[in-house]
Amino acid sequence: MDDTRHITPMPTVSGDWPAFPPNLRFIKKIGQGGIAKVYKAVQEPLNREVAVKLLTLQTQEHVARFEREARLMSTFQHENITHVYDFYRDASRLYMVMELVEGVDIKELLQDGKPFPPEIAAAIALKTARALEYIHNRKTVHRDIKPGNIMLAYDGNVKLMDFGIARHYGERLTNDSDAAVPHDEDGMGIGTPAYISPEQLRGEPVDGRSDIYSLGVVFYRMLTGVKPFVYRTENTLFSKIQHNTPVPPRSLMPDIPRVLDRIIMRCLEKSPQDRYRDASELMQDLERYLKRSNPFLKFEFVFIEFLQSKQQLTRSHTDTMMANLALSHLERKRRHPVNWWPIIAILMAAGLLTQTILLWLGII
Repeated sequence: MDDTRHITPMPTVSGDWPAFPPNLRFIKKIGQGGIAKVYKAVQEPLNREVAVKLLTLQTQEHVARFEREARLMSTFQHENITHVYDFYRDASRLYMVMELVEGVDIKELLQDGKPFPPEIAAAIALKTARALEYIHNRKTVHRDIKPGNIMLAYDGNVKLMDFGIARHYGERLTNDSDAAVPHDEDGMGIGTPAYISPEQLRGEPVDGRSDIYSLGVVFYRMLTGVKPFVYRTENTLFSKIQHNTPVPPRSLMPDIPRVLDRIIMRCLEKSPQDRYRDASELMQDLERYLKRSNPFLKFEFVFIEFLQSKQQLTRSHTDTMMANLALSHLERKRRHPVNWWPIIAILMAAGLLTQTILLWLGII
């Protein structure tokens, strides 16, 4: 039986442009998936640029997921997670107003088949792990970590997106489709096949360690340019996920640092008990590696240069983004200047203590 809801014909301004409420001034369409379209708009009277995600395929299942995603994401406030500002149901249309993130997802950056530099891949994994730590502490599993859901923004930030199939720990699945394996990369079932964990594939209850497995697959692909398993059919893939150990990344590319090889292989352990206990533990290993090259773990400038090297930004656009980022850093320093008085007081106290000891020893 067709469970597609009746959709009120969408008024348009021109062609595919929907007529938004008066407080949303349409700019352009910036994306389209299997069930939704995304537009850039300006929210008045705040004059705030936003993204508007409009549900276009309104089956009962898609409507429920869309509403769940909006409710869930509206509770998140984290620099590495896309923010949701508002949710509307209007004349049988559903759409959410979101933070506008302009950039390119990791899936597109991998299209040329070239691996990422180890520091870039590790830094993206670290930023994603920070988002996972945040949601896992709130007992939420993303369940669809994949390159297409990780955005590298033009301003040098990393954003985790699309919580359409996220679930709280222990939450019961509400329909049969949630327990079915998807057949394409749009992932409307329990995840995207190549990135799914063994326990998620079996339909077992999952926690944050399932997301860590999926992030391990993304990390593997960023470092090597390929997925852990080669397969011709989904049945072959599912069998390999369940039973085969992937070839270690260093076996494919010997230049990959050993520490990153170990991190990835631990993420990809078959049993959740053998993986990282949580995202915090994974972050510690990634931070330990990255601090050698970037002690303060600030990667915005590095990411922008990487996007330029991938021809996602022109040289002039790169220079503009670099300048804006530098100004932003200066502004933050101006708003939060370093208070030198405690440091001076400590140094003076240390000097007096040293002088007292030297006098006591008869040296001065």
